[in-house]
Order: sequence, then structure tokens, then C-alpha cells
Amino acid sequence: MNDKSFSDASRAEQFLGLFNEIEQEFRSRLLTDEHKSFFEVVDTLSDRDQAVRHYARKLKMYAGLRNVIVHGNKTNGQVVAEPNEFALDEFTRIKEKVLAPKKVFPDLLNHRPEKIDADDLISAALMIFKEKKYSQILVYRNNAYIGMLRTMTIASWLANYPETDLINLHNFKVQEILSFDDKERNEIFRSVEVNIFEVLEIFQKNEVSNVKVDSIIITDNGRSSGNPRTIITEWDLPKILKNV
Repeated sequence: MNDKSFSDASRAEQFLGLFNEIEQEFRSRLLTDEHKSFFEVVDTLSDRDQAVRHYARKLKMYAGLRNVIVHGNKTNGQVVAEPNEFALDEFTRIKEKVLAPKKVFPDLLNHRPEKIDADDLISAALMIFKEKKYSQILVYRNNAYIGMLRTMTIASWLANYPETDLINLHNFKVQEILSFDDKERNEIFRSVEVNIFEVLEIFQKNEVSNVKVDSIIITDNGRSSGNPRTIITEWDLPKILKNV
């Protein structure tokens, strides 16, 4: 780019500047030489980068525009094709999203989940539900995740005592209540580095997979023994989609 400021440059110059940033970053990720076409670079990165895969079609479309600007005939020194404001704005957004995709935590979701020990009394869990207004609590034993206690699970447990006027909550541990969850759950773990495109793909696969993911638990290290940071469910998809 010449000495003009970005705001003073033509839309074609601005577009080429953005495109060069993307191409240089992509090639540096692959440690590839200039002989590989941009289309090939996008295809290769798409195999391992969800954000690039999400925008692959658009990236290739704009690569075609770049080729017309750079290699097309010029009239009186002016490029024949120049992106309109909509195209430039869209490509600017794409560059931001593929080069620095938002992390789910803490960029979008930062509600910290509560956790409880399996040997704690159910009365302690009920106190958390009341104070925090949560509908689920993570259950651990010896710092290892063993399940998720939900308010509906407690309701299923209580349904087993229809003729009992009073239940002593100090007689029951959280572990006992977990077995009353009549639905097989599939919770997976990801680290705090997970971005919105990775999460989106996980839930999109629910539509075609026989194994449905109910929740994604974000921990410091991506393991079940890690410190939980937040929980993602399909109810969070609208917020994620707004940022894609």
C-alpha cells in the first residue's frame, strides 16, 4: 500500500490490503511457499480450522475479485473492478473472524458453573439452586467429574415418594439422586481456547449424528478434571450465531 492512509485509499487498495493480511497469515500457518495457490491454501487450512472452513466459499469468491483487481486490464491507470462498500465491509468482518475468532469463554459466555461433591447432602445442592437460580450443578468426586445434577432429576427423585409428607433431606447424598436422571446424557469437555466456530460445528453435527452432545463443559485444560469455567448448551446457539 502507498503513503495514503487507509481511510483515504480506494476501496480496491483497502481490499487488497485486507486480502494480503489474510493470505500472509494463512501461508505462515502452513509454512507454505508462494507456488501454492490461495485456493489450495484455503482447502488445506479448512481441514483443521473451523473458522476458515466456515468461510471457505466466501474466501475463494473474494480471491476471484482480488485476481480481477490485480491482473485485470486497467483504464487510464484505474482498476476495472472495485468492491462496493458492502463487499469491503463484509470482507473486513471475514478477516477479523478467520484471523482472530472469538473465544466462547469469556468473549460470549462467562457465567461460572457451580460444582458440588457427590458425597454432599442434597440439601446443599438445593441451597445452590435457590441462591444461584441455576438449573444444573456439576458433580465431582475426588476432583473428577461424574455427572450433572439437574432440577428435573431432583423432581424425578421426589416422584418416588408420592405418599410421603416429609422427606429428611439430610438422609440423602447427591450421588443417590444422580441415578434418577432417566435420560442418557453426553457431556464433552473443551479448553478455554475453544472458539465459536468449533462449538457451532459440534452442535451442528447433532443433526446428523446418532450421538448427541447435550452440553460442552469448558475447563482450564479441556479435561474433566480441570477447573470448570462455563457450560454451553444448544440454548446458547442464538448468541453464538450472532457472532459468526
